[in-house]
Amino acid sequence: MKAQVKELIREVSSQGKTAEQAVANGLIEAVNQIEGLTIDSSKTIRSSFHKIYTAKKGKKPNIKSLSNNSYKENVLLKSKGLVKSYTVKRIHEKKDGLWEARLTVTVPSYIPLDQNKSHLRRIAVTLFRTAEPQFAFGSGQLNAADISRRLNQKLVTQLTQAGKLRVLDQQFDQEVTKHLERLGEGKAPIKELARLGQRLGTDYLVTGTINQFNLKQQVIKPGFGLPDEAISTANAIVEFRVIEAATQQVLWSNEANLIFNNNDLFKLVPQFNVDQLRQAILGRASDEIANEILDVIHPIKVMDTEEQIVLNQGGKRVRLGTYYKIEGLGKTVLDPDTGLPIKIGGSKASTVVITEVQPKYSIAKLVAGNENIKIGQVCRRTQVKIVPAPASEAK
Repeated sequence: MKAQVKELIREVSSQGKTAEQAVANGLIEAVNQIEGLTIDSSKTIRSSFHKIYTAKKGKKPNIKSLSNNSYKENVLLKSKGLVKSYTVKRIHEKKDGLWEARLTVTVPSYIPLDQNKSHLRRIAVTLFRTAEPQFAFGSGQLNAADISRRLNQKLVTQLTQAGKLRVLDQQFDQEVTKHLERLGEGKAPIKELARLGQRLGTDYLVTGTINQFNLKQQVIKPGFGLPDEAISTANAIVEFRVIEAATQQVLWSNEANLIFNNNDLFKLVPQFNVDQLRQAILGRASDEIANEILDVIHPIKVMDTEEQIVLNQGGKRVRLGTYYKIEGLGKTVLDPDTGLPIKIGGSKASTVVITEVQPKYSIAKLVAGNENIKIGQVCRRTQVKIVPAPASEAK
């Protein structure tokens, strides 16, 4: 299938230890902003550009020397179509010894005809930090870094399946990791992470910390000749926040605090298995986090009401038997403290239950409230409890 090619122009500023490195970093940033490179391809492009732009001993760099045809021909060749053209607008050495470059870069964007998602906003999910190197889980220990990686994979999957955002598949290099560690230690402001998100070419950056992820088991001895009984409890506490790169502000932050008693765990995994419990608890944690993120950026809405109630999201975002409150038509008011607009739902609400889930939409049945449901009305979960779903039928 042929792809549409759209040329996008980016004005970028970048820094480096040398003037040549600053120009190379600017080219990398421009490509990242358009293509959202994975770490492997990003390393390849970075290495190629830095080899092309190496410092010339004894020669003072200037715009003319950094824009000669030999440089440009090599960049266009090594970029393999990721850069069509570029101009070095400004180059100067800062007081701290670093060089700063400003470039205008033209990057072709290739869009499959049936997969044009260029209008969707981009989101990147970082590997969450962990409060401990290991978490006690049953009779053993879980590697915290592995838990973080698995949670990252589940969040990326759920956000991707929602179909409302372009999820950047990026594993961050050492520079990004250092930024996150400094933020965790309270040494880096939110604005620094937001600028990092801008350099990665994303609209939103999801960061967080896994504080607890534990499974406790104990044996109860009832006596009177009765058999011993094994009781298990589990909990997961994950802090997370969504940073908006453009405004350099925290768009949303919260803590997913999940507690499971023995009955809850039995419902998750009827045949007790530690590995399956780990995956199930991670799934619930990612459900909570992904739903909150999407509720803030892209809440579920009514898409059609002609023959049945159709909601505009499905996949792993929506589960059979989950209840949703469809907010009545509301209004926007101003917060007297901040002056920011806040949307509030109207009083004529409806309650629906999910009866069918498809990859990109779901079907619901009205169970209570206002029958006059309109397209575009926002849906919020009213309870997390899952019940057997009734058969789908017309509203």
